[in-house]
Amino acid sequence: MKYTPERKCLSARRAFTLVELLVVVAIIALLISILLPSLNRAKGIARMVKCSTNQHAIGRGSVMYASEYNDYVHRDAAWSMHNPDSGQYVFASRYSPYVGGPEISLEHEYECSYLYDVFKEMPVLQCPCFQDLDYALTYVVNGWNFVDNTKDWTPPYQLSKMTTPPAEVGYIVELNPGALPATSRDRGPCYGAYDLLGKYVSGHLVNYDLAFNDNGTENLSGRMITCIDQRHFGNTTIVFYDGHAESRKLTKEELPARLFFPYERE
Repeated sequence: MKYTPERKCLSARRAFTLVELLVVVAIIALLISILLPSLNRAKGIARMVKCSTNQHAIGRGSVMYASEYNDYVHRDAAWSMHNPDSGQYVFASRYSPYVGGPEISLEHEYECSYLYDVFKEMPVLQCPCFQDLDYALTYVVNGWNFVDNTKDWTPPYQLSKMTTPPAEVGYIVELNPGALPATSRDRGPCYGAYDLLGKYVSGHLVNYDLAFNDNGTENLSGRMITCIDQRHFGNTTIVFYDGHAESRKLTKEELPARLFFPYERE
């Protein structure tokens, strides 16, 4: 094809100028800056929904387990790893077959490394927003004694012996990453099973007053997700002993101590 000056002029008019290109780039950058927070929030909401689905599944698993084992449910095995005679079984290992996991024989119940390897392959046991990847179980249970409301370590618990309706008492919540003890880390990767019960019950809850020490520093000793944790925009999911799950705000009003220990003074 013969090249003519007129064709050259036409080609030049079709090309972008540097100013036009910069304007387009600026518009794209502006759109990204506007949409990115929304996209990040959408991802956060998706992770929150996934976490809630996990807990709801574990709650259903606990109810199915109880229906087959004379109305019993389990707590954690914080002491079992050190005392095989304690008879305390990890709630996640007992409910494993009911949430898509394998049957775990009692001979492996106190083998931390074995349970870690099993739990790590079960996403239902992990909050997708939990940052510490060394822990394969990121949910904790309530260790309240149904019979006389004492702070002992005698499991498991029989739902029919609860003096408060199971639908009104919290059972499973998320783990506070700041509460993971150094002793567990020293043993290497762990399943991180802890309950809400301890020497000072209220100190393990979401309580605003206990979220900070007297000197103003953060109190990270609580085993339960606390009000300073914003992984789910200030919300968390709580599973009740009857297996149903509810989303609650991380406040004393939404998650009071009596929700987990109905007769405990606040």
